[in-house]
Amino acid sequence: MGNCICQNAEDIVKDSIKPIDQINNKNFEFIHCIGRGGFGKVWKVKFKKDNTEYAMKEMLKARILSRRSLKSVMAEM
Repeated sequence: MGNCICQNAEDIVKDSIKPIDQINNKNFEFIHCIGRGGFGKVWKVKFKKDNTEYAMKEMLKARILSRRSLKSVMAEM
């Protein structure tokens, strides 16, 4: 047999996990506004990396908090 250098399972897992790229509104091209609501707007957007189209809901935090609607917004999410 030869010499075997064993690693901790924790070290193996750390080495295999790659950081996830953070996605934010800069990763999208805003095409046009689809609609407006009480808390913000819904946009048709295109993901710049692969040109996939999505709908993105933009909500104004101050408006949500002033109307004390945090629970309903979180339920919608």
